[in-house]
Amino acid sequence: MKPQKEFYSLFRKILKDVTDIQNVQQDIDHESNLRQLELLEKRKASAKTLILAGDLEGGDYREIQSEIKGKIEVLQTGIAAYKQALEKGVVKLVKLEPLFLDLVNHYHRERVLINGF
Repeated sequence: MKPQKEFYSLFRKILKDVTDIQNVQQDIDHESNLRQLELLEKRKASAKTLILAGDLEGGDYREIQSEIKGKIEVLQTGIAAYKQALEKGVVKLVKLEPLFLDLVNHYHRERVLINGF
C-alpha cells in the first residue's frame, strides 16, 4: 500500500521545521562570519592601497596583514564547518525519509487490521 500524500507531505514539513529551528543559531553565526570575513577582506585591500600610496609603513602593513590573516583563517574554518554540518544534515534527512514512509505503511496496515480489511 502506498503512503498517502498527506502523510508524506506532513513528515517532510516536520523534518523541515525541526531542522529550521535547530539551524537558526548556526545560520546567524554563519552570516556573522561571512560579514566579518568581508570586512577583513576590505581592511586588507585598504591596507594594500595605503602602502602602495606610501601612506602606511611596511612594518605597520605587515602587522595588519598578520592580524588579518589569522582572523581570516579562523573565519574560513568556521564557514567550512558550517557547510560540512549542512551536508551531514541533508544526508541524515535523506536517511530519515524511508523511516517515515515505513511508519506510514505501518499505520495503513494497522488500520486495515482494525477495520477488518
